[in-house]
Amino acid sequence: MPKHKVKLAFITNYYARKASLKKRKDSLKKKLNELCTLCDIEACAIMYSPNESHPDLWPSKEGVEDVVDKFNKIPEMEQSKKMYNHDTYIKSRITKTEEQIKKQIKDNWETEMCNKMSECFSGERSISNLPITDLNDLVTFADQRVSEIESLIESLKSAAPAAVPPPDPQPPVVCGSNADNPGMAGGMAADGYVPVVENPVTFDSEEATDEWFSDWIDNMVDTFGSFSRG
Repeated sequence: MPKHKVKLAFITNYYARKASLKKRKDSLKKKLNELCTLCDIEACAIMYSPNESHPDLWPSKEGVEDVVDKFNKIPEMEQSKKMYNHDTYIKSRITKTEEQIKKQIKDNWETEMCNKMSECFSGERSISNLPITDLNDLVTFADQRVSEIESLIESLKSAAPAAVPPPDPQPPVVCGSNADNPGMAGGMAADGYVPVVENPVTFDSEEATDEWFSDWIDNMVDTFGSFSRG
């Protein structure tokens, strides 16, 4: 059965308030003990109650005195560095809430500008009918987006690896031997002989590939021409 959410308000009923105090004091001591064990730290608690003449000390009077003594030996600036009281806590929460509100206002404004710009591009709204304040906001919004895109392009350019030039094309080698073609003697081609191209080269550049193919065709023409003349 899920626990119901506790309302953070003063408990008006005396007996309910007393029972809640005892229960929560025990829970606090248990959590402090877990914190000291898990994180290997020193901690203490001093709890005053209107129903008790002496404060409830944890883990003991000696333990509290030892922790307080070590704390007092720390320089005053270090003591108050991360210390919160009610006023400072409320101020920090107010500051954090104000920052969240400013961020939400900015997000809402950007969403509104995106919607208006989309409506103008789609023809649902005429830009000539917009008030001057909306036009100024649209110009500011567009300038911000252009600046962001330019910054992104510059970062991509600086992060892109340097272009590697394509390798120099290597001419194909036409070769043959008597063993490969019994009809060939002394480098002369017989009927039906097909030259063999060794070490074909693959290029990433389309221009380099076209140039290599043209050279290869010229080489083939010269080769077959010499065979014919022979």
